[in-house]
Amino acid sequence: MVKIRENFSNDRGLTLLVVLLVMAILLSVIGAGLLFSGINTKMTANYNLGTKAFYAANTGLSVGVGQLGPDPATATTAFTWTLGNGLAVRSGHRTDSAPQPFQFKGTVTEPGFSLNVGTGYNASGYVFNQYQINATGTYNTLWGLEVAGREVEAQAKYGPISR
Repeated sequence: MVKIRENFSNDRGLTLLVVLLVMAILLSVIGAGLLFSGINTKMTANYNLGTKAFYAANTGLSVGVGQLGPDPATATTAFTWTLGNGLAVRSGHRTDSAPQPFQFKGTVTEPGFSLNVGTGYNASGYVFNQYQINATGTYNTLWGLEVAGREVEAQAKYGPISR
C-alpha cells in the first residue's frame, strides 16, 4: 500500500501528460482552421461558377434583343448555344427542360408616335411590339452535370412599326 502512495505522490509523467494535452489542443485548432479554409474555398468556387452562368444568361439576353423584329413569329424563336468551357445558354426559364420561345405580349402605342407627330406622316399610326425575353445560362461539368445556372428576364419593345 505504501508503494502505491509513493507512485501517485511523485511528479513523474506529469510533463508528458501536459505536453500531450497541449498537442491535442493545437491539433484541434489547426484542424478547425483547415476545415474553415476549405469551406471558404468551396464558397468562392461556387460564387465564381454562378457569376459565369449569370454572364452566359446575359449573353442570351443580348441574343434575344438582337433577334427582335416586326414579325413576332421570327422574333420569338427559341435558341440554344454552347459557349465553350462548360458554359451554355438557352431561351426560356431555368425550370424548363428544353428551350422555349420568347413571349409576344402584344402591341402598344407610345406617345409621340401617332398621326403626324414627330415620325412623318402615316395615316394608320405606329405601334411597338412588346416581348418578354427569358434566357438561362448554365455551367456544366464534362460529364453533363449542371453545377450552376442563372436566369435573366427582360421586357423589351420593338418599334416603331407602321400599322
